[in-house]
This record gives sequence, C-alpha cells and structure tokens, in this order.
Amino acid sequence: MGEKIRYLGCDGLGPKEITLIKSMLRLFEGKTQGRWQFSEQQPFDALLVPDGRTLGADAETEHESLFIRTALGHVHIDNPNTEERRRNKAFVLRPIRALTLLEKLNQISVMLDDEETQQALREQGWGDMRNWREQLFEWGRTGDSFMVDTTLCKFVIFPQARRFLCEKSDASARDLAAAKIRRYERIDPERATDILRTKRTESLAWLGWHTGHYGDGRLLPVFDEEKNFKLQRWPDFGSLDHEAIYVPIAGILTQRVVSLGQLRQMGNFPPEVLHRFLNAALLTGYLEFVSERSGGWLFGRRSENSSERLGMFARIRQKLGL
Repeated sequence: MGEKIRYLGCDGLGPKEITLIKSMLRLFEGKTQGRWQFSEQQPFDALLVPDGRTLGADAETEHESLFIRTALGHVHIDNPNTEERRRNKAFVLRPIRALTLLEKLNQISVMLDDEETQQALREQGWGDMRNWREQLFEWGRTGDSFMVDTTLCKFVIFPQARRFLCEKSDASARDLAAAKIRRYERIDPERATDILRTKRTESLAWLGWHTGHYGDGRLLPVFDEEKNFKLQRWPDFGSLDHEAIYVPIAGILTQRVVSLGQLRQMGNFPPEVLHRFLNAALLTGYLEFVSERSGGWLFGRRSENSSERLGMFARIRQKLGL
C-alpha cells in the first residue's frame, strides 16, 4: 500500500457520525490505498457531506446517503436509485459501514493517484501515454523484446518467450495492470536472452489477463460484431482475479463458436464486464478467433520454425529409405 497521507473531512454531519468515521479511519490505518486521516480543516482530499444538502446543515438521519466530494470529476446521475448509489464511488449509504467506506476510499485514492500522475507527466512533457491492453496486443506481432518505462516502475517484456520482468515484484495485479506506458525501446536480443537466463521472470499471459480484467471495458479493436471466436480452454479462475459473471460467459464460449453479436443476445451480461472478460481471454490466449489465431502468442507453447521441422522429417525419411 502507498504511504501518501490523504485527508478526509466532514461537513454537515452530526457529532455521532463524525466520531464513528474517526474510529473507522483509525481502524483502517495501514489498510487503505494511501493513509487516510481525519482532518478538521482544509485542505481535504475528500469531503463527506449529506447528499443534496447545503454545506453546514446538521442532520444525521434526514438523507439516506452521503456524497464524497473530491477534486475529481463525477458522472452526473439523474435520480439514482439505491443500488446505483451503493455502487457509485461518490456515495456512501447510511448507516455507514466500515468495509464500504474502506472500499470507497481505496477507489478514490487510486483515482487521485492516477490524476496526480497524469498531471506530473503532463508537466514533464509526457502526454502521449499508452496502456498495456493495446500495447501487448501490438507486441504480440513482433519477436523483439522491450525495456518499458511506466508510471509504476520499469518492465522488461519478452513477447516471443511470453515472459516479463518487473522491478516491483511485490506489486499487486491491479497496480501492474493500471500502470501507464510512458516510453519503451527495443533491447538487443543477446541482452534479452541473458536477462531471461539469469533473472526470475513471470508469465506474460498473467499480465495480459489482469490488463483486460482491470481495464476500462473498451474492447480491443480486433473484435467486431460478426467475427467468430471461442475459448480454447477453461480459464484458471483459481489463480486469476475475476468476477463471478465470468463463469457463465466462459461456459458459453467453451461449448460453442459465437460472434460478439450472438454472445450479447445469449445472456444479460453487462457490456463493460463482458468486454473486460473478452479482452482478458484474448490477451491471455484462452480465446481465439476461428479464422485466425490472434492473441495465442501469450499463452500457448513456443512455436517452432516450420521449415526446420519439415527438414528434420525429410532427413528421417531419407535415413529410413522412405
């Protein structure tokens, strides 16, 4: 977890709720993304206020939810119902639950970190950053290896060997997948071979899966409504982060070949969740298109040179007099 201290304030809440929130923050010490502390005065990183009330009002029961104000932009929701408020990062329902508040503060910390990183990069002239999703797919078409500088740390990517090396070996899957690529450069094949031989690397398929799973729900451009695809094998849900709804989606895709349009009609799958699963499965190599083998480079066995393979068979046949 990060060591940056974040400050949470309250306005318009009664003394009992404020005391409760202070107790929760002490309970959360060291467990949040960033260290959240209660503050009596500005500046705040986040401010809890009664939803729909004027700042300064004092009531603990009149409104069923609290709104978390930050410097981040918020998506406007017209007449949101209880479920929408429960899931929205900007709202906390009353009575306040400790784990719910912890989840919201973690979400806000990640977004604040990203916004601050983006601002720092803009100030340094790094405005054209890329994410892993498109970049991993693009690198799958080359045999080169790359030194990659991201907003989290440095990586070395070996597309042909389907491995990667990360400076922060203890970083979470979410953090690795959320890192933005600032710049990258090809590295010498001999140097790449030496790193692979001497360093402990990880599966690039693992990174590909979590890149899709923690993505923003935008499909890779290779998908379209009519192209057919299926799962080549059942995803390893025991070791990969996933959502429960991935299981019925995987069930359909292991039994039949479908197009994106057909899959959307087969189940009431939220589009964003469906898209994240498809991206993850493609980048990992679980999913393949029927007419082409896009994405399989991340997961499958190492390919052999077909001409060398045929030459070997020819020599065997010659020795046997066939």
